[in-house]
Amino acid sequence: FEILQQKTGDMNGYAKNAHSVYFGPNTLDGADAKTFKLLDNNGTARDAAHVYSRGAVIKGADPDTFQRTELAYVGRDKKGVYYFGKALHVRDLASFKILEDADACSGQREHCIWARDKFDYYVDRQAKPIADSDSFQVIQSVYAKDAKQVYFGSSVLSGADAATFQGLGGES
Repeated sequence: FEILQQKTGDMNGYAKNAHSVYFGPNTLDGADAKTFKLLDNNGTARDAAHVYSRGAVIKGADPDTFQRTELAYVGRDKKGVYYFGKALHVRDLASFKILEDADACSGQREHCIWARDKFDYYVDRQAKPIADSDSFQVIQSVYAKDAKQVYFGSSVLSGADAATFQGLGGES
């Protein structure tokens, strides 16, 4: 029996023996103990067939190409991006990039603009269309603008002048 990760705070840890893998007191049905390994200290692991986030299979994730990103709760593989263990459905993987680090979004996930691709920007799990991708820029985590419009989280600020809109500092 081998403990791979101790329980920390509210998160169970992983363990395995020659035949089974465990997340806390639960057996991970279908997990391959021989190829199972921990990927990070945030509850991400893989075996030959699956990627796991806190003991749950990340559906569709490719274990051979899955990697953590600079944000602990975001991973990616050759097919997609996964946010808190769920597929994000990014329209353009080649242009997808993370804009904010975990600290900038703390406490404001429902409004924080944290990633983008050439078609959309991302607020929590929501993909929102960008009117003008070439000029899109984030201002203070929760605001963004492009040449055509201003955004607050997942909303467009109707009537805001994109040409003159600027942040004043602080969180909002």
